Amino acid sequence: MATPTVFTIAVEVPQEILERLEHLSQKQHQPVEAILLKAVEQFLQTASGELIPPKIAWRVANRALLGDLAGTALSIGKPQFYDHPRPVWRVPFITRDGKVFTEIEVDARTAVVKLTEEERQSLLDQLVEYHAQLRSD
Repeated sequence: MATPTVFTIAVEVPQEILERLEHLSQKQHQPVEAILLKAVEQFLQTASGELIPPKIAWRVANRALLGDLAGTALSIGKPQFYDHPRPVWRVPFITRDGKVFTEIEVDARTAVVKLTEEERQSLLDQLVEYHAQLRSD
């Protein structure tokens, strides 16, 4: 294993980004430096073509779950990257009241969605029930 090179970078970071980093640090129980290093690694993998970008994962997940459906009362959240045990993007689908309805997993290298037709149909059935409940409230 190669010995890591240590270097220092001085950059002005906007307050909003610092606050988001500190929030992530507390949420993930990791130092800010570890979160930044992981973000840089993800950026380099994506920029080098090793991983699909989050926007592609978003589109693939949307197509896989909803297809051509419109007016589903779901919004799609920001894809989150997970690299263990394999690199995936998890794309959250969120209800009008802010709850996560489901997360669709997209392979970060191949853009293959982990969702069977049976799982998809079950989710769509749940979505129909959710719509009915919205109408009755």
